[in-house]
Amino acid sequence: MKCNNCNETLHANSKFCHLCGHPQVVTCKECGVDLPLNARFCSNCGKSINDQDSSNKSFGGDALLSNSENFNENLDYGLDENDWIDIPAGEFIMGSPESDKLFHGSDEKPHLVTVGAFQLFKTPVTFSMFDNYCEAVGIEKPSDEGWGRGEFPVINVSFWDAVDFCEWLGKVSGSDIRLPTEAEWEYACRAGTTTRYSYGNEHDKSLMHIDFDEYLEEFKTKPVKQYPPNPWGLHDMHGNVSEWSASIYDSDYSGMELKCSMNDRDNNDLRVLRGGSGSMYGLSARRSFNFAVGVVNDQGFRIARSVTR
Repeated sequence: MKCNNCNETLHANSKFCHLCGHPQVVTCKECGVDLPLNARFCSNCGKSINDQDSSNKSFGGDALLSNSENFNENLDYGLDENDWIDIPAGEFIMGSPESDKLFHGSDEKPHLVTVGAFQLFKTPVTFSMFDNYCEAVGIEKPSDEGWGRGEFPVINVSFWDAVDFCEWLGKVSGSDIRLPTEAEWEYACRAGTTTRYSYGNEHDKSLMHIDFDEYLEEFKTKPVKQYPPNPWGLHDMHGNVSEWSASIYDSDYSGMELKCSMNDRDNNDLRVLRGGSGSMYGLSARRSFNFAVGVVNDQGFRIARSVTR
């Protein structure tokens, strides 16, 4: 595949050119809107993007059915209403206290944040859910590293992969599916608590799937719901995989934690990941980040849904 700006040879799934940084796009034949590389349907008119047009072929477009034809009501997309948790509106102190010398991060400035009501999925998105999406839109499934699919959390997905999944699932389900902002994620993880973890201050491996000593024990993901939920009923918030949030990383906490960057397709800046995995602590306030195109085998995501009153 060639960059559509400088003609540099790119990886087949590249959304940005590693040489000039230009975003790779396809054009919707129905309405003429430019869309990101590997877009599965037009965010403007909802029509599928296929490879019948030669201008789209060079960017790896797939011949897809329209999203409405692609939706099978008998197929389990993992959207059981019982798996949505109502997160109440409220305010909290985001970031760990500076007095916690052992675990306070240099970019965790404690500050008061107000969060509106929303819904968060009980678990990270699983391979079962993501594989159904891949089959529906005709794209390659991400690797599970041989650890397991089904109810294991999906891994090896970039921020844009998570965004594409949310947009498609929102279209076929009729819901406003998105990633939670960084502030929403920590608020839901804490579930009204102020301790290092939602269950207290001391690390307890019986309550979360994380391995601080990964050099002694190879870390692999586990199926979701294997550990007790937090006080609000959310599983795997402290461990299993790090989860993409919708927010751009800002080391100064100047308000980006409250904003959603999912529509900012021309911006490949660092996005925030939250939660624990095999290579990092799973504290409620601990932050990590990666470029939006980054793909790592301990990165997954969890979906949120806006609430209308």
